[in-house]
Amino acid sequence: IKKELLGPALATPVRTRSQDWLMKFIRNGDALYKAGDTAAKRLYEQYYMIKHPDFTHLTKNEIEATVNYIKTK
Repeated sequence: IKKELLGPALATPVRTRSQDWLMKFIRNGDALYKAGDTAAKRLYEQYYMIKHPDFTHLTKNEIEATVNYIKTK
């Protein structure tokens, strides 16, 4: 959670991004990138041009629970 690997440490965007942005990025980061979101573009370019996996199969509650778990660590 606090270690950077192929992407940012999970704790970093959770601290610096809004809940709404996190929900959109986790669910479908590629859509944010294609829509021109500057933060999504910066992450893609900064982290080896690796596409963030989409989690469209997760419910809003599941994503919120994951974000809240990361916030507690």
